[in-house]
Amino acid sequence: MSLDRLDFDWHPSGAEPIDGVHVSAVGCDEAAFVRLLAAQTPRLQRAARRWTRNRADAEDLVQQALMLAWRARSRFVMDERAPGWLRIVLRNAHVSELRRRARERRMLARLVHETSSPDAEWACSVHEFERTLARLPEPMREAIRLVDLEQLSYREAAARLGCPPGTVMSRLHRARRRMARS
Repeated sequence: MSLDRLDFDWHPSGAEPIDGVHVSAVGCDEAAFVRLLAAQTPRLQRAARRWTRNRADAEDLVQQALMLAWRARSRFVMDERAPGWLRIVLRNAHVSELRRRARERRMLARLVHETSSPDAEWACSVHEFERTLARLPEPMREAIRLVDLEQLSYREAAARLGCPPGTVMSRLHRARRRMARS
């Protein structure tokens, strides 16, 4: 169901409107949930713009929050706390994005620190990092992604990759050496 289709009318008995959306404490159907998302989107966009100070990043953040809210709709109970719940979803999406960016910066800094070559400045360029990472074989690239970017433990990465932790460690070592030499 898309936010563009708002041509339905849902009025349960005893429902109270929240921003024009009729809700009930016993839950919601998809149509009511879409209407709530549509009604709350302008507020979410304003908050996201304040936090990101960038219109494009704010739009991406709101889109991510709406997707997360949509996925969690089966556990959602529509009542007067619904707008606050959506804002918390937005805030959590923002914090997750900030953490992801911080992990990327730490990874780049670690690569710069680990290489002893004088032209290690290449690692400061995200574009160059992505190109170097793309040249690695898939198993090494996945090890870098899981351990360095997603910050999984060796054991967790090994479980995802279906191999022993020692294999993950050796793939990481070889991948980091290759990237430092590139």
